[in-house]
Amino acid sequence: MNIVDMLDITEATKTNPKHKGVKAKPFWDFIPISNHVLSLLHIQMGIFNDIDDWFMDRVHKIVKWSPEEQKLYDELNSTNAKIEVTKKAVEDYDKSENGKRRSKLVTRRNKTSNNAGGVRVLPLTAEETVQLKAMEAERAQLTRKRDALKDFKKKLEADLAKLQSLLKRDSESYYYAIEQHWKVNGKSKAAYHGGKWNGKDARDAMKDPEKYYSGIKNVLLRFKADTTANETIGLLLNDVVEMLRMWYEVFRIMTGKERPEQCYVELALAIDAATRKHRALDGLSITPKVHIVEDHGLKLFEEMPVSLFYCIEEFVEQNHQIGHKEEERVKRIRNADKRAKSKAEQIWVSMNSKVQKHIRGVNKMNTRGSYMTAKLKRVSEVTPPTNHKRQGLFHSSSWDDDLACMLEDNGRILEEMESEPECCENYHVPSSLLSSLEPKQVVDP
Repeated sequence: MNIVDMLDITEATKTNPKHKGVKAKPFWDFIPISNHVLSLLHIQMGIFNDIDDWFMDRVHKIVKWSPEEQKLYDELNSTNAKIEVTKKAVEDYDKSENGKRRSKLVTRRNKTSNNAGGVRVLPLTAEETVQLKAMEAERAQLTRKRDALKDFKKKLEADLAKLQSLLKRDSESYYYAIEQHWKVNGKSKAAYHGGKWNGKDARDAMKDPEKYYSGIKNVLLRFKADTTANETIGLLLNDVVEMLRMWYEVFRIMTGKERPEQCYVELALAIDAATRKHRALDGLSITPKVHIVEDHGLKLFEEMPVSLFYCIEEFVEQNHQIGHKEEERVKRIRNADKRAKSKAEQIWVSMNSKVQKHIRGVNKMNTRGSYMTAKLKRVSEVTPPTNHKRQGLFHSSSWDDDLACMLEDNGRILEEMESEPECCENYHVPSSLLSSLEPKQVVDP
């Protein structure tokens, strides 16, 4: 069954389970249904984050907990057991004679009040109304216990998340040690992704999982619980490294610029191997992203007239980052009008031809390796002025960012901007800072 068939079923009935998640016809029905691609970047990010979450969940089970964690987990396990008991009590009541009778009366009452499709429904009698009220009170007594326990569970989970956040800053905790391991390797979870890995870091970790995961072994051996064997840690690391390597092979073939004839067979084998391994790992769920690659990836790969490399939605990732940076810049402006004005000024400034020229020059610079080290050294040698009112160009979240941006310029553009206030009236460039900048040739590396 293809997506067009699902749309026909959806139009016929909204409750038919065969529509497989298709809710309605597209708003723009003039675009062919077949004109779609896989969101490969976000699929790769999602699968990697699922594997990393599974790995961290397994890590948590083999390390030694702090006394505070142990207490919260004990309470959480006890609350979960009580919730299951109360849920069963509600289900048993709904299956009882009173529960079935109540369900029928509720249906009649709702149909009467809604006048379902103009169909005449007999209203509840006075006696039935009294019966329904008594049965609803009886059921509410059970649901109140269940809901109160669920609320308490949410509180425990919030307390646990807060404690774990504090432990990430405790140099004696395994949370801190693992975070430091990632930072040493130049990786960290992105705040704008809700504390998950972004696309670039996910790709790097999939490409070289030994570098990023095998290095955690010493951390786990240091913090492991007394009941955890060293072999358990080795097997866990082998599983996650092998899993990531298999998925990387899938995405490597799918995003290759060239598509030799044998790559179709290679992709089919790679998808089969990765999904088999995925299912073999206990507790690692088959998410929709895995399903998409498994059931639709090969077909779309064959049908696409060009390589999927040219369809990767990197621009969406970039928009996330730009949006997050912009929100961080104005988050302390409480007034909505002032916040909107600040954003508009930033957009207006970015349209200035000199600013655009400056940005192009900076973007041409290679900010990797030894150059990055030299740039950071120059930034650290300049002390930011006090009470500096940053406007226009200087809207980034930190002084270092602004200063690094200026230090990459050749000095001449900034001098011109200051000398032409009619073009740059929103700028405020301290003359003392300008005098400290040495003109520098922008070279295309």
